[in-house]
Amino acid sequence: MRTKEKITAEGTCIKFLSPDLCTYYNGKPFAYPAPAPGEKWGTWFEHPDPAEPDGQACGPGRLHGMKRLNACYAPSSWWPWWIQWSGLIGEDKEKVGVRYMRLRRITRPVFWKALRHGWGKNANLSYANLSYADLSSANLYSANLYSANLSYADLRSADLRSADLSSADLSYADLRSANLYSADLRSADLSYAVSDKYTIWPDGFTVPETVVQI
Repeated sequence: MRTKEKITAEGTCIKFLSPDLCTYYNGKPFAYPAPAPGEKWGTWFEHPDPAEPDGQACGPGRLHGMKRLNACYAPSSWWPWWIQWSGLIGEDKEKVGVRYMRLRRITRPVFWKALRHGWGKNANLSYANLSYADLSSANLYSANLYSANLSYADLRSADLRSADLSSADLSYADLRSANLYSADLRSADLSYAVSDKYTIWPDGFTVPETVVQI
């Protein structure tokens, strides 16, 4: 529900949304208004039936935001958005429940830059769409990249130690000088990925013949 009230932002978080910018509660959609072309931030909107403050991050009557890159509750085909929020109802270590919220776009280059600057370390990025991403020298240590789409991604010199890359699509990815020590590559698609003598693979891992070694 859009609101014309004058709202003062109390904090910022991240919201994971599907392409239709809707979340569903009891089968009913709630549409999040995106910024109009040329707008930095979208309009403020309010939960249609807000709860009273109770200290709880989860529950009915609140809009939810994540304090870090954690896609554990994200919908399929998610993309992250910045949010400003106001009217705290409750929170815990990973998320907030609030009365008011507004959105700001995170473009692909900005998201990739954030991952290159350490936001991906220990992050839950399962099912992320990072195809063609510039992640050269990114710190993705111990990141959860289960079923992520990393096809054609530039992962040169990336720190992927202990990362969960099981079922990830790494086809045509550039893995030159990447550190994959202790990474989980079970069922990962490495077709035509590029590596070199500086690529560090997990101990005992058999590099598929489809990997191009330069």
